[in-house]
Amino acid sequence: MLGLKIGTELQSSNNKKIVVKKLLGQGGQGFVYKVEYDGKPMALKWYFKSKLHNIKEFENNLKINIEKGKPNNSFLWPIDIVKDKTNSGSLGYIMELRPDGYNELADFLVMKAKFKNNLAEINAALDICCAFRALHLKGLSYQDLNDGNFFINGETGRVLICDNDNVAPDGDNTTGIRGKARYMAPEVVSGKSTPNTQSDKFSLAVVLFILLYRNHPLEGCKTLVPCMTEKHELKFYGENPIFIYDPNITTNRPAKGVHDNAIRIWNYYPKFIKDMFIKSFSQDLIKNPDKRIIEREWADTFIKLRDSLVNCPFCDDEFFADTKTNQVVCANCGKTINRPGIIQCGQYAIPIFVGNKLYKCHSEGLADEDIDCFKEIGQIILGKSKVEGKPPFVCLKNLSDLTWHTLDEKNKEIPTNGIVRIIRGLEIDLGGSYKTAKII
Repeated sequence: MLGLKIGTELQSSNNKKIVVKKLLGQGGQGFVYKVEYDGKPMALKWYFKSKLHNIKEFENNLKINIEKGKPNNSFLWPIDIVKDKTNSGSLGYIMELRPDGYNELADFLVMKAKFKNNLAEINAALDICCAFRALHLKGLSYQDLNDGNFFINGETGRVLICDNDNVAPDGDNTTGIRGKARYMAPEVVSGKSTPNTQSDKFSLAVVLFILLYRNHPLEGCKTLVPCMTEKHELKFYGENPIFIYDPNITTNRPAKGVHDNAIRIWNYYPKFIKDMFIKSFSQDLIKNPDKRIIEREWADTFIKLRDSLVNCPFCDDEFFADTKTNQVVCANCGKTINRPGIIQCGQYAIPIFVGNKLYKCHSEGLADEDIDCFKEIGQIILGKSKVEGKPPFVCLKNLSDLTWHTLDEKNKEIPTNGIVRIIRGLEIDLGGSYKTAKII
C-alpha cells in the first residue's frame, strides 16, 4: 500500500474533516502523518492493510478503546477512526500530536538524548509505572510493550505512550500481536501463553531495567553468540532466561567490554532497587506469572528512590541518601553528613535536605488510581531569620492550595506559600483528608 499524498482530504467516523499535512514517520505497520483534524493539528496513524491480523476485529477493538477513553494523560490514545474507501478499505486513527521536547526511549539508550538529571530519569520510570497501573486497573493489557512505545521529556521525565492500537481487554488477543523480541515474557516467547496483563508486568520490568541500567536484564555472557537466531531467542528469552545478576545463578553475568553499562551502574542505585529487579527476574517470577510485581509496588519503589535523591550541601552533586544510617556519605565528594531529619508522611520518609519536596502521593498514598505522583504540595527551603546576623533556618513551604495546621498548642496556620520552621517532633496537618507529616 502506498502512503497518503500530502493534501489528501479524508473524513473520520465522527464526520470530522481531515487534511493530510506532513509525513512524520514510517514503520512496519504503516505511516504517521501530521494532519488537520476538525481545524486542529493532530496525528494520523495509517496502516498497511496487509499488516492487520483481522481488520474488522482490529477496527472494533479501536472503537471500544475510543469509547472507554485513555487510562490517564500519559497515553497518546486513539480518539477517532479514519477510513479511505477509495484505497481498498485501508484505515487509521487520530491521536494527539507528540509535543516538542520529547524523544524516543531508544534515543536515551544510545545517548542521542540525555536526561537533565537523576530526578528526570526517576520521574520517567515512575510515570511509566503509574501509566500501566492505570491501564491494568481498567482491565486492559498493552500486549506489545517495548522501547519503541515511549516518548520522554528529558527535562522533566514525563512520558507519553504511543502505539496504543493493540491494547485489548486482559486475555483477549484478537489483534494477533505477540510483542517485540527481547521484551516479550518467557511464556509468550515459548508459545505457552498469549500476551496479557501478567506478561505486561514482565515487559514492564524489562523496560524499567533498560531505562536505569542501559542493558537488557537477560543479556550477559551466556547470550554472546555470533548470530542471534530464532532458536537462540527461544532459548535465552523463552525456555531458559537467566537474570544477569541472579544471586543463585552466576552463568550469565555481564561481560566486560560488552555490558559495561550494567557493570558500571548496578551498584550505583540503592539496595532496595537492586532487590526489586532481583525479585522481578528471579526464576520463581519468571516461571510463575501470577506472582509478578504489580505496578503499584514498582511505583512505591520509585517514589522511595526519588525521595532518597538529595543534593550534597558541600558539593551540590546528586546522590542517594540512606536515612536509616547515623551518617550519610556523599558519593561524589566523600564528605560525611550527619543523619538528616526525616519528614514521615504515611509510609514515606523524605530526608530533610534543602530542595526536597512533598508530593500529593506522599500524603494520600496510591490507594486511589487517580493520585498524581507529580503534584508538588511542599518544599524544603532555607528561611531567612528576622534577627540580623543569625543564620537561615530550614523550613517547609506550603505549595498546596490547602491551609496546613501545626498539631501543637500553637495550632499555627500555614497558608498557601506560607512556611513553617522544621523542628524535630513537630506534626503538621496537611489539610483535607491528607495524612499528617511528622518531623523525626
